[in-house]
Amino acid sequence: ADCLEQSRLKLKSIIRQVNSVTRILALWLPNWPVQRLIRAKPELKQQPIILHHSARRGQSVVACSRAAWQLGVRVGMPLSEATALGNQYDGPPRPSNRGNNDGLEGPSYNTSRLHIEPHDPFEDHKALEELAASCHCFSPLVGLAEEDPVEALLLDVTGIATLFGGEQAMNQQVENTFRQWHLTVRIGLENTVGAAWALAHYSPVGRTERSEVPAS
Repeated sequence: ADCLEQSRLKLKSIIRQVNSVTRILALWLPNWPVQRLIRAKPELKQQPIILHHSARRGQSVVACSRAAWQLGVRVGMPLSEATALGNQYDGPPRPSNRGNNDGLEGPSYNTSRLHIEPHDPFEDHKALEELAASCHCFSPLVGLAEEDPVEALLLDVTGIATLFGGEQAMNQQVENTFRQWHLTVRIGLENTVGAAWALAHYSPVGRTERSEVPAS
């Protein structure tokens, strides 16, 4: 009888451990400085954007938009070089009457469309904290990842997924919500913070572009 009772207690302990497995949802917002800026200034969405900061050898690029990346601008590049590349651009390709299959022609050249401004890490952090508060609709426990620069949120969703119809449905709702917020997000759901963070950053699932291409 004692042996049976010990087995029962051990089984209850195992069940409690299984039911209390922590589930962490990592939300990575790639190229957050540019995403944050475009969200604040939607009129910049189609323009080449260059954010710069002071480096040991002068001003250098700390982040750039997809449009700037396509012109050859890269993170770490001297600002003068990036500006020379970016100044070639004057808006997206315009319709062509030449009968091209794609109906587009190359951009014209003018310096007025390039947007350059200093990187503001304080505003990045502030906006991410505000976004974390908005994510309380998914979890009461939301925090910023310990990284530099900070571009990810961490949500403790232990036992919460059932409220959304399961983990897959929860993830889909998170993605849909961020899309409505005009933000690109990569999701990782695992039992530990490190595993969830890594999955969000490095999982190839749902990606069709090379990782170095900016999200915005």
